[in-house]
Amino acid sequence: MSRSPNKGVVPNRRLRFGLAPWSSGFFISQGSAVGELGRSAPQAMKSFALIVLAMFSFRGLSLASEPLPASKVTWKEHFGESRADTNTLFCLMAHGGFRSETTNVQPVVDAWLKIHPNAVVITVVSDGPVFTRLPNSKLAFVWVVQDAENLNVELVRQGCLAPETQMLNSDEKLKVSQVKYDQFAEKVIEAGKQAKAQKTGIWRDKAK
Repeated sequence: MSRSPNKGVVPNRRLRFGLAPWSSGFFISQGSAVGELGRSAPQAMKSFALIVLAMFSFRGLSLASEPLPASKVTWKEHFGESRADTNTLFCLMAHGGFRSETTNVQPVVDAWLKIHPNAVVITVVSDGPVFTRLPNSKLAFVWVVQDAENLNVELVRQGCLAPETQMLNSDEKLKVSQVKYDQFAEKVIEAGKQAKAQKTGIWRDKAK
């Protein structure tokens, strides 16, 4: 990117979650900081900056206690924002949030949340600041869970995204226990095998 989308606001290049290189991103929509996924890398960088500025500059900053009710988060594909925590951009993918192949994410998210009204958002890993001028801004990889049910696992099971998008690097600091993460990883791997075997979602036109 040749210049910052907003003078004096520089993205923090320490951010993880597989967001660089940027090959797709957001386009800001009316009334929401989170819009539809785009395609080009320059547009992605510019659009991501606009989203964060809208979230963190134009709305009052607040800090939500965890766990956050999923009903308080507005989801656009695998990204979410909430008035209950305007510091944070939530993501249902640990890696590849702006470049990994996805399909049918929004319908599955909407349907799952409808039958899981008491689901909560659990932060697994967070990093920031997203922008150096906004020290409280964060990007968080989250699980959405209700009892033993997990939306992230369901997205993988239905072939909406690959299991690799849910896996963390060994040096990333967990905000959940290692035991819980290991159990989650096992479920994700199994869900991914099932989706691939059944050629569901992103696996539909691919060889086994």
